[in-house]
Amino acid sequence: MPKSGETVGRADEAAGHPSAVGGPTARGEPNPGGNAGGTSAANAAVNAALNAGGGGGEAPPPDALRAYTIALGASASRLRRYPPLARERGWEGRVEVAVTLLPGLAVPRVGLRRGCGHELLDEQALEIVRGAVAAVPLPEALRGRSAAVRLPIEFSLAGE
Repeated sequence: MPKSGETVGRADEAAGHPSAVGGPTARGEPNPGGNAGGTSAANAAVNAALNAGGGGGEAPPPDALRAYTIALGASASRLRRYPPLARERGWEGRVEVAVTLLPGLAVPRVGLRRGCGHELLDEQALEIVRGAVAAVPLPEALRGRSAAVRLPIEFSLAGE
């Protein structure tokens, strides 16, 4: 079992398993599951883009998308913070966050793909990934293209 915090935005999942949670989801790739977490219009738009493959634009180069996903995961790991209230209450969970690239958007969209059942952890995961998106420049090869990646953010108290 991993130590607390070591599985947040794991880049190894993204690198080795493109169809697994955490791997890139390029245009046309199936994306099973639904949004158990957010229901806002922004989250619905992100989920629609994931399910439809991003909606327009040229498919991104797989290597560039994989490298971007790994960089986002590494940045998310560095930004990870376990909310004190969630720690006190023993809350754990895995949150799936979607990062959606669309032509015409300067900054990728970040939305909740699948919540863990604890709103506080869901919101913290979104903050972590928003910070990662701000810290990791979008590679030139991905600009003007449609794609979506999923980053798992795991909150675990194991080993504490």
